[in-house]
Amino acid sequence: MRKSRNGAGITREAWRFSLQVREVQVRLFVPPDRLRETVAFYKALTGGCCSLHFPFPERGLELASVSSPAVSFLIIAGDEANIRPFRDHETDHAG
Repeated sequence: MRKSRNGAGITREAWRFSLQVREVQVRLFVPPDRLRETVAFYKALTGGCCSLHFPFPERGLELASVSSPAVSFLIIAGDEANIRPFRDHETDHAG
């Protein structure tokens, strides 16, 4: 069977693979003092690992991601005032 190519020289099979969803992340918002215990909980729940962890001082936040083959969680820790813009943005698209 002949593999067709698009204008960029990518085979149809490679193009289909590139369009597949590889990971879905569920966002969780927690107070700053709950980040580590939340990461530990979701690691134990999913058998996953902490694949990302960094401070975001410009926004007064700290982020961590727990990734597993089934699901991943993006955990955003910060005071309510710092988290609010991200929560508000989340509900803007729920309509």
